[in-house]
Amino acid sequence: MSITSPNEQLIPLATNIPSLPTNTVSFLPFKLTRDNYLLWKIQFLPLLRAHDLLGVVDDTDPCPDINDPAYATWIKRDQLILTWIISTLTEVVLPLVINLNTSHAVWKTLADTFTSHSRARVLQLKAQLQMIKQGDSSIDDYMQAIKNIINNLSTIGHSMSDPDILMHVLAGFNSTYDSIIPAITTRVDDFTLEEVHEILSSHEHLLQLKFTKITTVTLPSINTARRECPSPSNTNRGRGGLSGRGRGGRSRGRYQICLIPDHYAHECYKRFDRHFIGGLISMNHDGPLGTRTPTRLQSFYNTTQAGAYHNALTSPPNATTESAWYPDSRASHHVTPDYNILNNPTLYMGTYTVQISNGTGLHITNLGNTHLHSSSGDLYLKNILHVPSITKNLLSVQQFTHDNNVLFEFHPHEYFVKDRATGKILLCGGTKNGLYHIPVLLPIALIWERTTKLS
Repeated sequence: MSITSPNEQLIPLATNIPSLPTNTVSFLPFKLTRDNYLLWKIQFLPLLRAHDLLGVVDDTDPCPDINDPAYATWIKRDQLILTWIISTLTEVVLPLVINLNTSHAVWKTLADTFTSHSRARVLQLKAQLQMIKQGDSSIDDYMQAIKNIINNLSTIGHSMSDPDILMHVLAGFNSTYDSIIPAITTRVDDFTLEEVHEILSSHEHLLQLKFTKITTVTLPSINTARRECPSPSNTNRGRGGLSGRGRGGRSRGRYQICLIPDHYAHECYKRFDRHFIGGLISMNHDGPLGTRTPTRLQSFYNTTQAGAYHNALTSPPNATTESAWYPDSRASHHVTPDYNILNNPTLYMGTYTVQISNGTGLHITNLGNTHLHSSSGDLYLKNILHVPSITKNLLSVQQFTHDNNVLFEFHPHEYFVKDRATGKILLCGGTKNGLYHIPVLLPIALIWERTTKLS
């Protein structure tokens, strides 16, 4: 029989103590506050399970007797867990457990304290959700307020389905949205919250159009390459001035980039100015929710060439519709004859029309959105007016540059769309029959990747 010394018996105990890192909690993103107990617990449980330590905190693996050989190992594991827990408590929560010295005692105290607190928080947030009303808020602001409440509920372990959320959304509308509710509630398939948000945004724009007259000016535009017009009178013509030459006779018209009269492209000093945005009309923002309405800076010129351009836009109904977009610096909105390019189109119920230079009013039938592909992602065309009686897609330069934070740069035979922040070329192309145009699908070579700016 061999005799084992007491010292030899301690060696296996030391080797059985798990090697657990003390800095593990540095990978846990959330510290416990008074409002995120369930979120904190959800991130902590996998850590305890991974190291087989959950039984220590929930007391299914209780502390052994002090004379038990496993006692020392259990104490080390318990104190390590206690260190982890305390290191994830905020200063607001820490006083609750300041006098507790085991991980189980701390774990239970936190559970008892915040479980009841979470129930009260759920009731509070649900009450807010039932009482929230749109009032005078925009759809974006109203939907964001609802989403904030939903997100707060999710962080305390109380998620809601889209149909349940939709009930609260519909209940809080103001009366101007009563007409759209049946279209949402009678659909067989459930809408997602994002789909409802998009439908409501389109309807909101429709309501704005009912109270704001839309005037889309097509002439004079950047795409009217040359036209005859009466010479302005008075004053000498300085560099970049707007007055005539002073000799009478006929003016040479306005250059299509800067819209300054009486000179051609090769004479324009703004031709290669990278910071110049050609042909922008000034816009008012006095309409509801910032609706843009144009301010006419120049009188219209009824000329032979302008008439030809008007005819190209308003051909008979059986004319072929082009898929390309034609940039127009005097247009206040995007306009298309093609219903099929619109995403989530909304029927227009208002009485306003799109007015062109000869005073003709073209009827609007739908509203919608679409996008163009560029080398760096999609460029968005928002609030498009569907006008079946035109045959070309008109792109409002002002609205396009505003919505996409880009610059439009025009040259005699080509144009460039550049990122306003970086100057990177996102889209470029040329002219067709004297008009700048953006092909939708072909030729693909018109979408170029450039690494240098124009000098």
